[in-house]
Amino acid sequence: MTPLQEDDSVDKAAEHIRQLFNTAVYLYSSNGDMTQEAITSKIALAWVKAKDDMAALESQTSGNIAARKAQLQQQVFGTVGLAGDPASLAMSARDASERVAQIDVTDWYSAEQLLDRAEMIGDEVLARQIAAAAYANPLGGWSSVLDSFLSKRPAAAQALDELTSLNTVSSQKRVHDDLRFVIPLPPQLAGMDDWRIQSLAAQVQE
Repeated sequence: MTPLQEDDSVDKAAEHIRQLFNTAVYLYSSNGDMTQEAITSKIALAWVKAKDDMAALESQTSGNIAARKAQLQQQVFGTVGLAGDPASLAMSARDASERVAQIDVTDWYSAEQLLDRAEMIGDEVLARQIAAAAYANPLGGWSSVLDSFLSKRPAAAQALDELTSLNTVSSQKRVHDDLRFVIPLPPQLAGMDDWRIQSLAAQVQE
């Protein structure tokens, strides 16, 4: 599922929650057999449930994005897809990371030379660790180091494009979610704070 498809799916799920709540408000409000107090309490309960459902959806969405970002980072910079014993690969990655960490952050040329040597001897673990350092240090010539790494790995380039897109989505998400996961208060609950609404809902549950 692409980020756009997922975003559309979440928007539809959020709208469904709002529609269910609005339907409940209409049905309770038009029930002539209920007192106004009972109607308000029922609506309060429906609002609490809708808000809980919306919070769960928001949490799931955030979790899905975080999990996908971690998966993509492992795919590009980790040992995913490499042949060999996982324990040995993990040790090699640790050693390679320590080796790359010794490169001065201003000395991107040394990183580029080390990448060339790693690719010459087929040390993909080291190459990925160099690329990870280049990704974390996008200033100066480090971007050319990353470009060199990606130019020979189209699958990694595609994964990194998706990761960049997800990072952009995450930075914009906070503003978008101010409205995306909101359950507007109906007139029957206007002026009430969350504590008051929760109290009314609890009376129905008792």
